[in-house]
Amino acid sequence: MRIEKFLHKIKIENTQKLKKLLDQSNKNLSQKNVNTSFESKSEPPKTNANSKIISLLENLNSQQQKELLNTLLKMNIPLKENNLKMLINLINTKTINIKSKSLIKAMAIMQKGGLNLNAHLLEGISRNLDPENSQSSKIIELLNSQNSPKLKNALSSLLIDMSLDKEDLTKQLKNFTLNLDKSINVLFNKNSEENNTENKLLDQFLGQKIINKQNTNILLNLELPIFWASENSTHPLYLKIWEEEKNENVENNKKEYTIAFNIELENLGIIDALIKIKSNNLKAIFKSNNKHTVKLMKNKSNNLKQKFENLNYNLSIQIKQQEKTEIKTNSKKRKQSYQHVDIKV
Repeated sequence: MRIEKFLHKIKIENTQKLKKLLDQSNKNLSQKNVNTSFESKSEPPKTNANSKIISLLENLNSQQQKELLNTLLKMNIPLKENNLKMLINLINTKTINIKSKSLIKAMAIMQKGGLNLNAHLLEGISRNLDPENSQSSKIIELLNSQNSPKLKNALSSLLIDMSLDKEDLTKQLKNFTLNLDKSINVLFNKNSEENNTENKLLDQFLGQKIINKQNTNILLNLELPIFWASENSTHPLYLKIWEEEKNENVENNKKEYTIAFNIELENLGIIDALIKIKSNNLKAIFKSNNKHTVKLMKNKSNNLKQKFENLNYNLSIQIKQQEKTEIKTNSKKRKQSYQHVDIKV
């Protein structure tokens, strides 16, 4: 059969499960014919629907096909014809400058959440999954170019000032999602139909909210634009918090959470952190591609452990050197200068 040859060609594992998902897709494709043919009791043949799906998939390259089908398997969702058409159209639109992998993940998230696909929202969610499309750069671009005091005030409240004292910084972080909602309202009320930075940022903010509203184990997925008052640049910090799936075979299985963040700084390089929390026990892994940063973190690790012990937490730390690879967008794209706005609380 054509579908078997297709799956063999792109070397997809678990082909039986994927066939079942594609059969569900076929039922969706054939449903209209079923509804309009009450007199006919025979089931519409799957071969035509299969061929239609395969023909659409052939508009993608083999890597994109594999990425899409593996995502369907992972999230256990069928492939919808209209969603596939929209996805193909966006992937082949070079001007939007979004990686196909991010678009595929965004489509799956929307479909899994029962949302009707919309090109603007699909773009917005995709940009949140693509590190090369940071919100921070768009915020700074608008702060430097906008004449609207209302929009400037809303966007400036999103900038996280790392030079604030502990209490003020904590307050600013707690208010971040509230300030994000205010910025969305201001951008939404501008009601511009142009494909400009304002609308791209609005779509990205809405996409971020959709990711965080999904009924999954993800508790928080945000990009935080941070800066130090002594510098004229911002740095996007990518933060993700999720609850680990429970192991049913373990007795007294307590909830376990993971916090991950990533940032790239001019002098310190790339810093990756992965922190697992279970009851009062924390396991942290810090990585950097800068050997001086690795040394600095090792020197400060005992001090960090002591601070957590004072809070009745047991902290174990691993600090590793990672290869010098750009895991986010490069510094020229990421670091944006701006006219400093005083956002102290």
